[in-house]
Amino acid sequence: MLNILFAKFHKLIHNIVRMLTNLKSEIMLAQKHTTFIDLIRTRNPDNLEKIILCMKLLATTDAIDKSCAEKLDCHQLSESRLLLLTLLNEKGALTPQTAAEFCGVTKATMTQQINTLFKDQLIDKQSIEEDRRKYLLMITGKGQQVITKALAEHTAWIEKVTSSLSDSEMDQLSEILAKIKHNIR
Repeated sequence: MLNILFAKFHKLIHNIVRMLTNLKSEIMLAQKHTTFIDLIRTRNPDNLEKIILCMKLLATTDAIDKSCAEKLDCHQLSESRLLLLTLLNEKGALTPQTAAEFCGVTKATMTQQINTLFKDQLIDKQSIEEDRRKYLLMITGKGQQVITKALAEHTAWIEKVTSSLSDSEMDQLSEILAKIKHNIR
């Protein structure tokens, strides 16, 4: 059963790599991955194919992260800034604390995001009457324009990343990734 899942996972990773290659981004194992494989290979392990597959998975996630960052950079956004703008656009005004909780980041990280978006005039701060030390974050008109375009492009890009996978393959990939995640402990 594990061999069948391994084979299916290998095929799914192959499809994702092929699709990313079509995005003009050849997936190559990073030097650190090939060095590790070469070092392990000298030990003649029985599980070398599994190690190579894991390195391919790491290389694929690195390529996805890099491509995502490049796509958002043209809007001067990162994934976390895109998330914050989307959150403010959908939920309305929020305190920095509430925004940090929704985004799953620390207050310090949220402060950095807020400062960048505020400097770029994509969000505004509104003082709270009861306590002038506290404020609400609100998306500006410029922020709404940026998020409209960036979110549409980002969503289309995400859909394209998995477009070569069938519904069955998507289900299998979800299953396999859940199993892999379960083993990471």
